[in-house]
Amino acid sequence: MNKYVISILLGFSFITFSQEKRVILKGKLMYRNSNVIAANVINNSNQNNTITDTNGEFEILAGVGDEIIFSSVEFKIRTVRITEGIMKKNRLVVEVNERVNFLDEVVISPENTDKFLDLKEEEFKKVYYVDDKSTSVENEIIRQNQLYRGINIVNVAKLLAKVIRDSKMEEEIKLTPSKALPLVFDKNFFTIDLGLKNFEITTFLELMDKKPAIKSLLKKNKEFELIEYLFNESKKFKNSSL
Repeated sequence: MNKYVISILLGFSFITFSQEKRVILKGKLMYRNSNVIAANVINNSNQNNTITDTNGEFEILAGVGDEIIFSSVEFKIRTVRITEGIMKKNRLVVEVNERVNFLDEVVISPENTDKFLDLKEEEFKKVYYVDDKSTSVENEIIRQNQLYRGINIVNVAKLLAKVIRDSKMEEEIKLTPSKALPLVFDKNFFTIDLGLKNFEITTFLELMDKKPAIKSLLKKNKEFELIEYLFNESKKFKNSSL
């Protein structure tokens, strides 16, 4: 009987050891054959996380049975359960789907825009994960800790602060955001990041003058919200031009 009990205990110990044994897993996150950069890669089983680099690649400590979660602003959350086959190949390629945007159904008046954005900012602060110290990928985004959607957020903050410091300029910006945005972002932002054609930039900027919400984002500490707002508005603009 004792030998039987010992065998069972050894079996459980072996299973537990196998489940807890983790190694560096390499992978790549893609959307329609395009790299997905700056996406969160979270091992939900041990609360380690990293983000994809400029090639959409990542490395994270993982083992058989672990649940890996992939999340990004633009794409639907994807969950993958790690199998023995994945660990043997030591290569995980994941495809994500574009997130359906229902924001147009929500009506936010200019009076409560700041309150709404502050609330969303507080919601993001509640999410916490431990950084995966084992990641060895040369990840420019992690190293600099200053990129958002591939844009240097530190430079945006500096330029935005410089623009609003000028009292005369500030009065003009309140009336015409189209004059402020070219001072904060270079032409490549509009053509490469937003995907606008050269002849569309002026029309798009003039359209921003008619958007009350954007004026509240031309402030210090609103850089992330400003960039996200411009990305969403550029999508609507391009769709309306089709």
